[in-house]
Amino acid sequence: MTLNQKVKYSQAIALLSYLLLLVLMVISTIFSTLPPEASRGFMLAIKVVPLIIFLPGLLKGNLRAHIWLCFVVLFYFTRSVVDAFLTEGAILEAITTATTVVLFLASMMNVYWQKRTGVQL
Repeated sequence: MTLNQKVKYSQAIALLSYLLLLVLMVISTIFSTLPPEASRGFMLAIKVVPLIIFLPGLLKGNLRAHIWLCFVVLFYFTRSVVDAFLTEGAILEAITTATTVVLFLASMMNVYWQKRTGVQL
């Protein structure tokens, strides 16, 4: 497998796991145990807006978007691991944790392979 193929595959996996993470953030907000006076829209915005910022760069395959996404995903990973322990292994938090790991690894490998090809988008 050539480096260009690896870049394309890692970019596709990163984009799919990114979209899955967005969906999981929406689902976790809808099914959360917030008090009735809390604004679900505000909570959803807090969870989703930091991820939406990277969408144009990820669609273009931008190297810097993948680099910064790796940093931001670490916050989502930390939160999902804590939630998984507090809920004693609830399936939604376990899936969110696995998705953040896949997203981080795919973005990190995309950066590595894209740097090695010498062609940076």
